[in-house]
Amino acid sequence: MIRLARPEDLDAISALLMAEGWDSRAEPDRLVAAIAAATRAVVAKEDAEIVGFGRCVTDDVSNGYLSMVIVAPHRRGRGIGRAMVDALTGDDPRVTWVLRAGHPGSDGFWEAIGFRRSEIAYERVRRA
Repeated sequence: MIRLARPEDLDAISALLMAEGWDSRAEPDRLVAAIAAATRAVVAKEDAEIVGFGRCVTDDVSNGYLSMVIVAPHRRGRGIGRAMVDALTGDDPRVTWVLRAGHPGSDGFWEAIGFRRSEIAYERVRRA
């Protein structure tokens, strides 16, 4: 089940992020601020366990940015990531969505759901 993230989900979201090496984003104050600043933040829940988290920032008119999409390793390959991306991005074909897919092995997932590498994006890499 995909639903909007709730305050009571914070501990489970933080644990999921930390388990995948996203420690700095799992810090409670940063995580609360990231979710508050998101246009949408969703969780995937199965068997009373939060197994996925995603957030986006968009104007819902022309552009959107997928900031975080993460699924617990033991639940990958079952359509959870795709369902979260669908919930975050909606179905308006006029909105261009971008993301920074920097995690090894994620290219196949993004390509399978319709994303393509772009030759026109610029990035200012975050400083430590």
